[in-house]
Amino acid sequence: METGKTRTWFEVSVNATVAVGKHLGLNANLVPKACEEVYAALEMSTTKRNVVSHGDLWGNNFMFSNTVPLKCSLIDFQLIRYYPCCIFALIVIFEKNGKLKHYYSVLRKVLNSESVSVQVPS
Repeated sequence: METGKTRTWFEVSVNATVAVGKHLGLNANLVPKACEEVYAALEMSTTKRNVVSHGDLWGNNFMFSNTVPLKCSLIDFQLIRYYPCCIFALIVIFEKNGKLKHYYSVLRKVLNSESVSVQVPS
């Protein structure tokens, strides 16, 4: 997490946030420290189960086919990473209420239909 593209994108985002804050006449001095604390909190857990998270799940990152049955693909994976399950759940909940139940039901259906040998969290 301390090197590579994820870290670079994080630093660019923090710098852009500080610049926008300053441009708006706001005191952005605490932004880098707060962002570093959040970044560290999202580090992969060594004691709890981690899950793969897309990291940027919103409408423009879904591509749908015109076939029957309808198929959906996810795109734009530059923010993909492992998160503890609870962080992933919070991300989904805060994006849109109700999305978590739907995501979970589809995930279970896909994993069960493909005979994937992974334990699906309850």
